[in-house]
Amino acid sequence: MFRAPQICPSCYSHAPPDAATCPACGMEFARWAELDYADRLIASLRHPLSDVRMTAIAVLALRRESRAATPLRDLAFAHPVDVVQDLSIVEALAEISGEVSVAALTELARGHPARAVRKAALHQLERPRGGADDFDELPIQE
Repeated sequence: MFRAPQICPSCYSHAPPDAATCPACGMEFARWAELDYADRLIASLRHPLSDVRMTAIAVLALRRESRAATPLRDLAFAHPVDVVQDLSIVEALAEISGEVSVAALTELARGHPARAVRKAALHQLERPRGGADDFDELPIQE
């Protein structure tokens, strides 16, 4: 009977169906289930498919996961030609906010190869925070 190989949730390499660990990266498959949701989302930023990474970026922004700021920055520099993804990262970093996000936006504004990403990061850094510019702060009229 054919048994499909496993796909490592950490590095996305193929592993034998009965393997307990990934032969490529050493990830213990049982440990993956123990990781919290945010850690699994952050790991998904390394997925080889852009649309999977884009979903992880969007969810991390919605959750405002501050732990994701540095991995998001790293992802933008790892895929500098994927400008759409990198612009989404800029938006996510702005949504996450905090010191680490500001540092990541600063690095993108200063050093990202794509001019559009540098400009978007600079725009987010210059944007006022905590006022009516943020959707969460808009007064709701009934």
